[in-house]
Amino acid sequence: MPKNRRFINKNHEEKAHPDSPDGLLVAASKNKRFAHRFVSEFRKLQGVKNGCNSHQS
Repeated sequence: MPKNRRFINKNHEEKAHPDSPDGLLVAASKNKRFAHRFVSEFRKLQGVKNGCNSHQS
């Protein structure tokens, strides 16, 4: 038992997975209606029209 005590004070950030997706991406992967709405709003904010943003000024 005494050996386990020295690991209690470790930084909890090391346990976090750096490659884990954001909460919005997880929600979008589980809810297709939310995903379509999320992508359309994201494209609208980015200025993407008709799937192509190469014609912007």
